[in-house]
Amino acid sequence: MGSWTLFLDRDGVLNRRIPDGYVRSVDELEMLDGVVDAVTALSPWTRRIVVVTNQAGVGKRLLSAAALDDIHRLLLQHLTSKGARIDAVLACPHTVGDHCGCRKPAPGLAWEAQRRFPDIDLQRSVMVGDSVTDCGFAHASGMRSVFIGSGSELGDVAAWRVAQDLSCAVADLIELMTT
Repeated sequence: MGSWTLFLDRDGVLNRRIPDGYVRSVDELEMLDGVVDAVTALSPWTRRIVVVTNQAGVGKRLLSAAALDDIHRLLLQHLTSKGARIDAVLACPHTVGDHCGCRKPAPGLAWEAQRRFPDIDLQRSVMVGDSVTDCGFAHASGMRSVFIGSGSELGDVAAWRVAQDLSCAVADLIELMTT
């Protein structure tokens, strides 16, 4: 097992993002193609794999905390039943207007992960996400970032790598984690 920690965004990286909406129930959770194989391939090379996700739908009362827990339970079940490993799922339930410290791009979820797993070294961590806030979270936390998308959405924000999807990032991530 490696000494790296892999942080993964949820919507748009692991499961289908609902444009201008939220996954509100287990019925709406649709895993993206290749995700299980990608996480399974990355698992042996990482000390920790932590999902970090903004879920303002809870703060907006569009879904309950219990419904979010059910969604995450199904997500974990789907991944782990096929051999992938996820050590934790950390979610910020707040809205932008709440000005909390855990909503990405703020680094609060990274610090929460370190509290749960003191062996996490943020300088030996990488965040994979599909939004500018994910890259901002990586920067604020002192880690590298992989942007999922074309890269044109980044604007002035820098990413360590850009990949079409998580599967396309696996080789670069394994190379990084073996150095």
